[in-house]
Amino acid sequence: MMFEHKQLQNDCLNQVDELSTRLKRLLNVDQKLIQVTLNVGQLFAHAKIDAAEDSHLVIVQKKLKFALKTICEKVQWNLELEIEGKILHYDILLHSLQESFDAWIWKKYYDFCSPLVFQDDLTNVFNYRKLVYDLQKLITSNNQKEQPVPFSLIFMDIDDLKKINSKFGHRAGSQLIRELSHKLLNDINEDYVIYRYGGDEFILLAEGKDPQHVIEELELIQSRLSKKTFTTRQGHQLKLTFSLGVVQYPQHGISLEELIDLADSMMYHAKKVGGKKILTPEEFKTKTA
Repeated sequence: MMFEHKQLQNDCLNQVDELSTRLKRLLNVDQKLIQVTLNVGQLFAHAKIDAAEDSHLVIVQKKLKFALKTICEKVQWNLELEIEGKILHYDILLHSLQESFDAWIWKKYYDFCSPLVFQDDLTNVFNYRKLVYDLQKLITSNNQKEQPVPFSLIFMDIDDLKKINSKFGHRAGSQLIRELSHKLLNDINEDYVIYRYGGDEFILLAEGKDPQHVIEELELIQSRLSKKTFTTRQGHQLKLTFSLGVVQYPQHGISLEELIDLADSMMYHAKKVGGKKILTPEEFKTKTA
């Protein structure tokens, strides 16, 4: 990993040096200089920078600004150039470029930090924070529409994980949760977004799909997963089953709390009657009537 970071740094600094040299060679060709200056942000967008390494970004930023300062010292600051009918000064171009580069630096930080904010550490699927953000945004948008777009919220839980933890240890349980998330990502299509709610609980969102179609797809997913073999860190091979509670927006609720609480309740009742089951509010009412 250290070697990769060093290589990334060297690659990026080499590109900065090359860009600086190219700019200096174009000092006497104003139109090309301007074109390169205006496009320099795009050139740097292709640089291989690891945003996790603050020192890399600082070095690149300093070298770029030094190159620009050197260029501007060699030209007249009051020199006006006409580009596409607009009169521009070199100092304005420099200021604009530095602002663009600073914005690009922040974007690099955001791109690096976003997974840390919204990604679950154990499973690498979206986390609870991302669920609340996406779900609230989706509900707010739909509540403002004359014809809301329906979506399904699925609460999923591993049956009897406590027994597995007691027998093989919590690290084995965590490994199974991680393995399940990978299998979910492979088994479900892109219509579903997966979030880890907490522990061995996952929530899936499916927007704009027919409710009955969702149930049929979940039955297939549940069937495939129950046939797969999950291996503990000690090498023990296990078969897992799952309980799912399924609710629909806006049919079963129009708030985040209503939908999650009802889906959680359906999942709980599915586990209560033996697990390995998909339960909807309609089916629950029928069984308890």
